[in-house]
Amino acid sequence: MTPSKLPSFSLEAAGLSLQPASFDPEVDAQRILDALKGELDPYTRADVNVILKALDYPGHGGQNPMRRTWIAVKAQSVKVSWGKFSPKTEEVAAPAKVQVQAKPPEKTLTFTWIVEQIAESHLNDRVAHLVRRKNPHMSWDDIRSFVDMWLMTFGERGTCDGYIASGKAPTSSILAVWVNQKLRQSTYHDAQDALNREYHGLRTQKEIFGRKETGASDYLMPGAELHDPSGPEVVWEVTGKEDGPATPVVVDKTFEEAFDPAQISLVEDLLKVRHRRTKVPYEKVFSEAVSGRSLEESALIRGCSKLKISNLRQNVRSTLRDLPIVLDMAYKVLGMLSEEPYSTLEELSQDLSPADDPAQSCSSVREVLDLLVVRGLAVEAKGKSFAPTDAGRQACTHRIL
Repeated sequence: MTPSKLPSFSLEAAGLSLQPASFDPEVDAQRILDALKGELDPYTRADVNVILKALDYPGHGGQNPMRRTWIAVKAQSVKVSWGKFSPKTEEVAAPAKVQVQAKPPEKTLTFTWIVEQIAESHLNDRVAHLVRRKNPHMSWDDIRSFVDMWLMTFGERGTCDGYIASGKAPTSSILAVWVNQKLRQSTYHDAQDALNREYHGLRTQKEIFGRKETGASDYLMPGAELHDPSGPEVVWEVTGKEDGPATPVVVDKTFEEAFDPAQISLVEDLLKVRHRRTKVPYEKVFSEAVSGRSLEESALIRGCSKLKISNLRQNVRSTLRDLPIVLDMAYKVLGMLSEEPYSTLEELSQDLSPADDPAQSCSSVREVLDLLVVRGLAVEAKGKSFAPTDAGRQACTHRIL
């Protein structure tokens, strides 16, 4: 615990009356906060304990009045740094923003005509059936969604205003031709993605015409050859929340430089904790990869496909990338447990969680606590509280898990 900056404390100097403490945590917490304002701000828990002792607070007993009062003080404080707090201040509400309603766009003649045709003769269904004849491999839901999107786009742009005004409204066959053209353009664009090329066989417009000209079964543009199956891969990884930005990450199919060999047991324990609710033995998948077994050998041992083993190893790589973050949080949790043993998950999460996503941090702290328990560095007590073992205190001091 951080030592107090109050070696001696005077109730009169702090402005507290000499009347006995009420032993009501909320009342006494407010008196203590008033005493800590000014030169004594920010304050630590040790400072609060000095004041409590000056008020003749008992530090033991079934209710533990000193701890209850500290919790009340902490609830009315804001953390400014490690172990230091300041009283909360009332936030001034920001002025309400003036909501400016956007003017709805004017409906075009094409939009009105399409809406009427859908209501009267199910124009979108008729166009979708015609599009499906040219694309039997696509699902009905995907075709309907694509047709509806482009019909509304034609309506917003007023694509057919001139034809409708002259009494020559487009037929469903004409609309189907236009939608098929948009679908092919979308396919050509998707063919620029490596995963679509490899797993769905998509090719760009230039490659398709090149195949017809050369007669090759699968013509590829120069520089677009298939990659080496044993070489590195580029995957898109979502960072942060599930709807966070996706960034390209180069992953190696081997584990030669992905981790410190001295931390093999730590990685295996983390895999057990992270995937304890699944029936997949990720620690064995990791061991096979470390020993140099190929995808084919691992697939034969597990009785599954190479793609399945590749996906499992990708999950292992994700755990290896998170290892430095997990270690940093583990040292912080051990330090907090050494300072305040038998802290609960909620208390630890409150001190470690970012203000924007406390639930995510609570889940991470729970994973770290389970890892510490599995490695014998912490024990779980009654009331879902945790305390460090002697090995845990040594690991915190020497920073070796």
